[in-house]
Amino acid sequence: MIIDDHPIVVNGLRSMLESNDVVEVLGSYHCEEAFMQEFQIYQPDVILECCRHGRTGDSLVRRIYKLDPGAKVLTLVSTGLALCVRNILKEERAGYILAKADLQEFLQAIETVYLGERFIDPILQDHFSIRKVASIATESLTKREREILDYVIKGYTNQQISSRLFLSIRTVENHRCRILQKMNVKNTAAMVKNAVETGLV
Repeated sequence: MIIDDHPIVVNGLRSMLESNDVVEVLGSYHCEEAFMQEFQIYQPDVILECCRHGRTGDSLVRRIYKLDPGAKVLTLVSTGLALCVRNILKEERAGYILAKADLQEFLQAIETVYLGERFIDPILQDHFSIRKVASIATESLTKREREILDYVIKGYTNQQISSRLFLSIRTVENHRCRILQKMNVKNTAAMVKNAVETGLV
């Protein structure tokens, strides 16, 4: 079964998958309520859904798992790689595949999920690995360093940070240098980007 709130996406996926004899498409939907009604009837082996539903992809998946904890949800990723990588860390969906994947890649993903294994698109896997390394680095930050990082992300200057935390400007500068070293980045822009990607903000 396929669900996405964009009919053109649903129709395109259905047309592509029905061009082979391996997969049988039981239904395709762009309305969450219609999908949920027929999900209980068909009980599909694999559900292909996108992150962009009428409510939210997370909301839909929670409803699916509430009805069937063993459901196998394969999520189509079209935009927002960082967000989807964050979901990979916090959720146990059966798999993630990029929208630009070709038919053979879709078939491989569906088969992997159907067999009870987890599928993560190789490109997302690379993002996941990068984020995991960055996450380990940020975990080494002290409480004070995290406080200063939070102010830096909010756009505070060293002077403003020193006033709010009752520290000397030199101390703030030293903390910022240590943060850069621990996060393995060279400047403030990279520091903020790293913090966003690892979920600190």
